[in-house]
Amino acid sequence: MKRLLFLYFGAFFMGSALYPIIEILFRGYTHPSMSLLGGLCLAAILWVDESLGRLRLIWKAAVSSVIITQLELISGLLVNHLWKWRVWDYSHLPGNLAGQICPLFTSFWFLLSLCALYLFRFLRKYIPRIYHIYNRKNTA
Repeated sequence: MKRLLFLYFGAFFMGSALYPIIEILFRGYTHPSMSLLGGLCLAAILWVDESLGRLRLIWKAAVSSVIITQLELISGLLVNHLWKWRVWDYSHLPGNLAGQICPLFTSFWFLLSLCALYLFRFLRKYIPRIYHIYNRKNTA
């Protein structure tokens, strides 16, 4: 159990570091709340990867993008509507819901989820200790 928690915390901290960097590269800026959201999203992708076992990567990415979109909606309603921080606004994009989520960004989350799933696959294959943690969880 400790090892599994370590794996999820590792994914959370990696997402907390990587997502703000991605935002800065594409938007030119980020907000501290995006570290928390990025961490939650990468941990969620790991959970999908572990929970759905041998399901094809494309389907895992699809499920992950839906979960990320839901997390984005919840956090957007909090940070943008309730707390008025104005971190993002998709109201100008087609198909948006309350300016917080839209099909275009769900597509981006799908692509990022694929990248994350390949990253997890790489880590399991080339870093034996991480592979051992994963293998132990699935055989228990």
